[in-house]
Amino acid sequence: MPTPKSMASHRGFSLTDLMLGVMFTGSILAILFGYALPQYRQYINDTLVTAAIQQANPYMKTIAICNQTWPPQSCIPGNNGIPPVSNEANGTSISTTLASPSDNFIIALTVSPEGTFHSPSSHQYLTYRYLGQNQWIMSCHNDNIIEPDLCASDAVTQSSLWNGKADGSF
Repeated sequence: MPTPKSMASHRGFSLTDLMLGVMFTGSILAILFGYALPQYRQYINDTLVTAAIQQANPYMKTIAICNQTWPPQSCIPGNNGIPPVSNEANGTSISTTLASPSDNFIIALTVSPEGTFHSPSSHQYLTYRYLGQNQWIMSCHNDNIIEPDLCASDAVTQSSLWNGKADGSF
């Protein structure tokens, strides 16, 4: 049984006890951050891609409606009820192009989420091709296979419009 004199000399924690506690807590936090940070980055990237896809939807709908009445050459942003392109919302860049292989015009809508997907070293984008009768197909393009990969985003891979190709081809 401890005597009152020995109890008086053992107040609080020793420096070794404190160091062990700090090291243990630090290692637990490092493990948690090691798991949580990549998950958080993936969540942010999926959110950017989802926002870009959502921003493309009004263009896809109005282009399909326009194409029922007008020739494809007339179905570009700013004409025949199609909203003009605004690259300010969500930082997403949207453009449309008309390709004319033989005499069949193809309407392509290109969506490029900003932020981590659009930098001087990487240009990643989604291209939607109008197939007619309100049907679209989506292709994903990644210039450099770097992280984060737009084509590996859940918003792309789980889309019913995606053609499964990451090279930008249809």
